[in-house]
Amino acid sequence: MVCGVIDLAFFLFFSSHSVAIGLSSLTVNSSVGERFYCLMTITGAQGIPANEIFVSLAPRSVYRTMGVEWEYFHTQLIFDVLVDEHKQYTIRIVSSDVTFEPYLDFVLLLRSPAGSVLKQLTVLLDMPAIAASVPAAPSRRARAA
Repeated sequence: MVCGVIDLAFFLFFSSHSVAIGLSSLTVNSSVGERFYCLMTITGAQGIPANEIFVSLAPRSVYRTMGVEWEYFHTQLIFDVLVDEHKQYTIRIVSSDVTFEPYLDFVLLLRSPAGSVLKQLTVLLDMPAIAASVPAAPSRRARAA
């Protein structure tokens, strides 16, 4: 009976880390002409401390292997792992400079004790909002004529 309890405890301890870590889809909150800003939820990270989850841009060799064009702008992306009150992990990706391209295509690398994930992300950005031109009210002189 003692062996059964030890086996169960062993299984429960390691099964919490055996869930594959993954990434959800992006939520983009920026447009062309703004600093890039998006959020992405990390899945399968229960029980892993936030300081053991590392997110970065993938090396150039990975870009080549995956057939993704490396651009200097990608080096301006900043990756942060955030933890909310429900112990859900979110990756915040922001750029240090404004983006003028209507899309970004980059490769993200996530490393943790539960494994590593490489993910190519292609993001289409909205064009900046243009204020609708409202016709000016006619002047008093124009109305009098």
